[in-house]
Amino acid sequence: MSKSNEELMVQINDAEHAWHDGLFRGAPDNLYVKNEIQTHDPNNQNLIVLNTRYFMDDGHPEITRGIQSYVCFETVKLELEYDKNEKNYVVDDWEQLEENHIEWDDLPIEVIENLGLKTYPSVFDTSIILEGLEEWYEDLDKVKFEDFPVILRPFIKKIIKENNN
Repeated sequence: MSKSNEELMVQINDAEHAWHDGLFRGAPDNLYVKNEIQTHDPNNQNLIVLNTRYFMDDGHPEITRGIQSYVCFETVKLELEYDKNEKNYVVDDWEQLEENHIEWDDLPIEVIENLGLKTYPSVFDTSIILEGLEEWYEDLDKVKFEDFPVILRPFIKKIIKENNN
């Protein structure tokens, strides 16, 4: 990707994040976000972007406190308009294309890879999770890892081990 394309993607990502943040009054905990340019009119600099997000939403049931039982998924078509005064993009219009819930172990590989690299523990509040595990199992040594999705077991084992040290 050329420097100008990289700069363009930074602006697109910033516009998308600002739009989600304003829409939800604080962006949910994103596990993975991908923005793809669908059309670009260089004459007026307007764009259509396909935004795909996997995120955790506080309003959904939990496996234990701090871990949602599934991941939310959405695809939105965003129309971005270039603001010549501010010299950046803003979301002018949007259309919801798809909205779903996905089980943790059914996440696509790129989301799982991103989850491993960037998410632990930033998306999960480890103290709340530990408190929930202690409350549910009465002792961290009694946690049944098979109760959790395979993808989350290493994370749970890691925070229990770190807590016991």
